[in-house]
Amino acid sequence: LHVRSRRQRQMCIRDRINPVLFCCGPAMVGLDALFVSTFSGGAAYSNVSNTGVFSNCGDTGAIVSAAAYAMTLNGDGDTAYIANFSPASVTKCDVNNDTGVFSNCGDAGGAGFNSSRGIVLNNNSTLAFIVEQQASNKVRRCDVDANGNGNLSGCINVLTGLNNSTGIALNADNSKVFISIFGSNSVTTCDVNEADDFSNCIDTEATGLSDPIGIYITR
Repeated sequence: LHVRSRRQRQMCIRDRINPVLFCCGPAMVGLDALFVSTFSGGAAYSNVSNTGVFSNCGDTGAIVSAAAYAMTLNGDGDTAYIANFSPASVTKCDVNNDTGVFSNCGDAGGAGFNSSRGIVLNNNSTLAFIVEQQASNKVRRCDVDANGNGNLSGCINVLTGLNNSTGIALNADNSKVFISIFGSNSVTTCDVNEADDFSNCIDTEATGLSDPIGIYITR
């Protein structure tokens, strides 16, 4: 799931049991596009009106892993990064901002992935954070575009010991990270320091969740 927004409005969490968006905050106003990765190995696109109504829905044409779980866009909205659960990897695609169609999809590089479930880029699109589930249960941080090609490199662990972590999001100024936790029906938040490491992680005390599998904050 990726919501392209003109300003920060909401936190949205996707449940596995109830296939809907569970959103906290004001009404979904100010959004202009929604991209959804599909488990069957593709991605869908929709325009979003000021009332939150979807239109012009269609397949983006992306051909990715049969277990593509999450997606994010760079700051310009012209490159998509898709987290693949198995085989664990990240796919990078060019995005046509006018039509929403994807092209030139290929492996984004990076290393050490294991059961990738969520991905988010920082505001400058210089770092990617990938959350992993099952035996891994960690967050990896990768440099983006260090070699001028938009690929991932220099991946390291920044958080471990999670409980079936499934989704990841950053707030508007990238000072806090939010991680949806499938194993405890909860959301964890951590501070993000100047070195882009995580610290002071706590439970947000979110309630009413049922097997959360994704999270996004519109920025």
